[in-house]
Amino acid sequence: MYIKKLFEHDVFKHRKLLLSVLSGVLGFVFSQFGIHIQWDTIVVNLSWSVVFPMLIALFYGWPYAIIASVSGGALYPFWLWANNGWANLATSLVYTIIYAFTGYLGKLDEAISIPERMKKYLQVLVFMVALLLIYYRFIFGFILALNPPISASDTISYLPTEILFGFFFKDVIQFTSFLLIVITLSHLPVLRKIYGLNELPESKRNHLIFALTILGAGSIWLIFVGLGYSLLRGDNVLRPEHLTLALHVFFVSGFVVALILMNYSELQLRVRMLLNTSQQMFRNSIEYNPVPIMITNKLGEVIHINRQFHLKFGFGENDIKSIEDWFHATNPDSEFQQIARTKWHEYINGNIANNQVSPSIEFGILCKNGKKKYVEISMFTDSDLNIISIQDITWRIENEIVLKSTVTIAEESKLSLQIKNQEYEQINEELSEINLKLREAKVIAEENNQLKTAFLQNLSHEIRTPLNAIIGFSEFLDDPGLTSERRKHFVRIIQSSSNRLLDTITDIITYSAIEKNQVKIFKEKIYVRDIISEVAHKFEGIAREKRMDLFVKHDLDYINMGLYTDKGKLLQIFNHLLANAFKFTKTGYIEFGYQISEHEIQFFVKDTGIGIPKSMFSNIFEPFRQGDKNIQVNYGGTGLGLAIVKAYIDMLGGRIWLESEINKETIFYFTVPHQ
Repeated sequence: MYIKKLFEHDVFKHRKLLLSVLSGVLGFVFSQFGIHIQWDTIVVNLSWSVVFPMLIALFYGWPYAIIASVSGGALYPFWLWANNGWANLATSLVYTIIYAFTGYLGKLDEAISIPERMKKYLQVLVFMVALLLIYYRFIFGFILALNPPISASDTISYLPTEILFGFFFKDVIQFTSFLLIVITLSHLPVLRKIYGLNELPESKRNHLIFALTILGAGSIWLIFVGLGYSLLRGDNVLRPEHLTLALHVFFVSGFVVALILMNYSELQLRVRMLLNTSQQMFRNSIEYNPVPIMITNKLGEVIHINRQFHLKFGFGENDIKSIEDWFHATNPDSEFQQIARTKWHEYINGNIANNQVSPSIEFGILCKNGKKKYVEISMFTDSDLNIISIQDITWRIENEIVLKSTVTIAEESKLSLQIKNQEYEQINEELSEINLKLREAKVIAEENNQLKTAFLQNLSHEIRTPLNAIIGFSEFLDDPGLTSERRKHFVRIIQSSSNRLLDTITDIITYSAIEKNQVKIFKEKIYVRDIISEVAHKFEGIAREKRMDLFVKHDLDYINMGLYTDKGKLLQIFNHLLANAFKFTKTGYIEFGYQISEHEIQFFVKDTGIGIPKSMFSNIFEPFRQGDKNIQVNYGGTGLGLAIVKAYIDMLGGRIWLESEINKETIFYFTVPHQ
């Protein structure tokens, strides 16, 4: 608590500057406490205080790295090698350049992938080795020779080549080792908190990994020392330079192992969090689905009943623990129970074999309060789960009963009116009109029923397909022998499937909100060029991936045109139209743009895809409609995208239409009014 209050003090509002200066001072003060390695005539002094300015460079970037350097992080050559005279100034400048380049190229960026980050660190190392080689081979000796003899009694003006090689060897080991150590330390939550960096939820295990790995490295070094003193005697006895060299190697290796283990742990936790998010989305899509849904396992035991099921029929999971309980609770008639039980087994066997939604069947059932309702039941069976949707169709059955009663009354009236010829003809015309309307209503009802069944099948497919990919490839990630490239590939598949599942659920929720008039328009001033640029930027990657051209057409006379409209709705309209264009176009190009008229802006989206039959022009914007019955099989989708687009355009006060030729091109036009 006291530490937290200390970091909230006003002085720490300039945390980066203070820590940079403090790191430079500490780097200078503690530079004399390092690791000393004797290599023949070469003495290598590795100053572990390099860690301080290297941390600043990695965490805050090159400006703060320079501050840490001039504050002392690059000045320790004056402390350690005073007899090198003013050549130490050049050495300090080289160290400052190394720190600055590390901060410039290797600055920690969580948005960059691990391979890209490792590539930047490798570039830093290559630059550092090249700079040190040039400096000690061509520059250091020249500057050393310029040291005036009066600057100090023991000032050195010449060093042999092997000593200069030792300096080069020392600095390469030093900066390489401590860069690896700093990269490892950057994964520790406590250090990130001290330096004011974002704490990553996937790094919660890193403290334990780091402690165990470093403890293990120290233990191995102690074992090495013990074995050396126990086994080696006489001329072969371990010397201090052996111990210090082994200490350095073991601990640097320990840091490298800790870095590898922490990266692996973070990747595992990120994948697990992503999987948990996808599972939660699936649970929410079932729980808040407007259709009553019951989920059972392959043994018929009830796993879950959603809220709508409880609201419609009154039964909860405590009331119905198995499908048999459902049969008994909804109808006490044993004959009904046997029929239901037979249908249940037929559906399970048929669905497992066909891997599709079962045909719907209608039943009359009793609710928990004793009220009778008519329902339409359909079911999808996976290898382990049965997803049962139970739609309340009481209103439809009651209307059919009323309809049958009306027809009966009409027929009786017809017989009685045969006596009165004139009245009979008049009533007969009225009845003919009624029958015509009833037939039209029947056709509409059948068409709606077919659309509903197709939608349920599409929805089941759109949910099941990405879920199967998420679950399947998530299980593959547990394989310890999986290569890094394959693991990345599987993670990309999981992410893509999660996005596809999220898009499906978002379309359903959006259209449901539109139907309930819950969507509001929020107008603001925007610029047409900005909208077009934002849309183009979003779809450039898709165009490159599919190797297609994406063209943007501006009205150059009105390039700075502004208008008042709902930016979010306009972006979603473009997203749906361009997503469809890329989905149905395999070769060719995609083009979109606009043209300004006096009272409105006319936008267009053009593709060279499969096209839309002219017979579908009038109803392509209706919900659950697709241009062809084979589209769902070949391309997927729920049939809601264009319905949402038209609803949004209507809300904005515009209109939409299209032109298309099969297997040639399709152009969608829509307008938005402007003042």
